[in-house]
Amino acid sequence: NENFAKELANESMMYGEYYEKATNELLKEDKRLYKDVKGRDIMLRLGIWMQTFKDCSTSHMAELMIQGANGIETDVHRTKDGVLVLFHDDTLDRVSDGVGKISDYTFEELRKVKIYGNSTIGFYDRIVTLREFLEKFSQYDIRFAIELKEEGVEEDTLNMINEFGILDKTTFTSFKYDYISKIKELNSKARVGWLISEVTNETIKKLLDIGGEEIAPKA
Repeated sequence: NENFAKELANESMMYGEYYEKATNELLKEDKRLYKDVKGRDIMLRLGIWMQTFKDCSTSHMAELMIQGANGIETDVHRTKDGVLVLFHDDTLDRVSDGVGKISDYTFEELRKVKIYGNSTIGFYDRIVTLREFLEKFSQYDIRFAIELKEEGVEEDTLNMINEFGILDKTTFTSFKYDYISKIKELNSKARVGWLISEVTNETIKKLLDIGGEEIAPKA
């Protein structure tokens, strides 16, 4: 809603130097709620439709909330100096002025990278940490899908989700079976989803073997 947008706009240091300008432009547009024909909940996938902001930026997530989403999916990487950050791709090239892998940069170096936004309103965003994201969004009554993008982020990601008290609202996902298996090993109550190219009897059995809850084949 508009109050939510303005609240985020006031935090322009976190959301990008031009966030307020972009948000004001956004508030002029028609607001649409994304619901299916039966009115069921929808998890809006970051990056599939957004034109104003780019995937996994905090401004993008704020826009999803403004548009009526009741869940956010995002992706976790680890920087060269061990910080958990949100970014969809493994490399910076597609949606920013940076090049190369996330894991080759320290967090302070990534702070200088500009994520391309809407060029017509001069908007750029910044890469943020998982902690910064949770500090803002964990307070809202929404669901979270956290995709684990690389090996070794499982325990720290799980611990942070627990710290913010949203384990019951979170699904940990990955294309890598070992990553979601590790989550279950750490906490059997954590909800996991396996992103997979094809569902077979074997993949269903493997998911059930670890007590997995969700399987998500390619559309």
